[in-house]
Amino acid sequence: MRAAGLILSMLVPLACAATPTFADDTPVFLVQYVAVTAGATKSAAAAVQKARALGRKDDGNLAFEACSEIDRATLLELVSLWRDQKAADAYVASAHAKALRDALERGRAAPFDERTFTWVAGSPPGAPPPAGKAALHVVTHVDVVPTFKDQAAAALKQLAGASLKQSGAVQVQALVQTNRANHFQLLETWTDRAAFEAHVAAAPTRAFRDAIQSGIGSPYDERLCKVLP
Repeated sequence: MRAAGLILSMLVPLACAATPTFADDTPVFLVQYVAVTAGATKSAAAAVQKARALGRKDDGNLAFEACSEIDRATLLELVSLWRDQKAADAYVASAHAKALRDALERGRAAPFDERTFTWVAGSPPGAPPPAGKAALHVVTHVDVVPTFKDQAAAALKQLAGASLKQSGAVQVQALVQTNRANHFQLLETWTDRAAFEAHVAAAPTRAFRDAIQSGIGSPYDERLCKVLP
């Protein structure tokens, strides 16, 4: 659903972005982006909430959350964690996952965007945030040119480690896309907006953004979200 064109990476052969290798039992994150028209906001939220409830009951699901962007309720994200790629694929092929896509079809403003990721650094997969401490979620997609993927991964590891030491950090996870080693996802949970803004202004965060700027492949896609009830 997002502007997916890799502006700079089009200049580099895609073969440079080798597909990451991981064990068959590696936990897999599924991140789904939804964009709907203003008139479809309520129905889309209801469909997403239903998919979340049913997905949590599926075999192999370790976590499943859904949120909407704070400033644009027409943009929603679903983030789920699965025991392995097989479990994630089973969910995507399930009747309730198809029902979600069908429910969103009439009111969608952009194609349904679905990507799978594996863990790189930060909070361990499957470790849920402490109850009652998650007020703000941040979902960020980071594309870099293929030849810059190793530098980006190293920078993300440093950022995740530094972020978890900051006041108000609940959970921070850096992920890499399973079929494109130059695409990354950053999932953050903060106690409140003030804690996140302090993180943005902190030296490690600024150093990270400076470090990846020379290899960035598309605008830094950072979304501030609230969990759907």
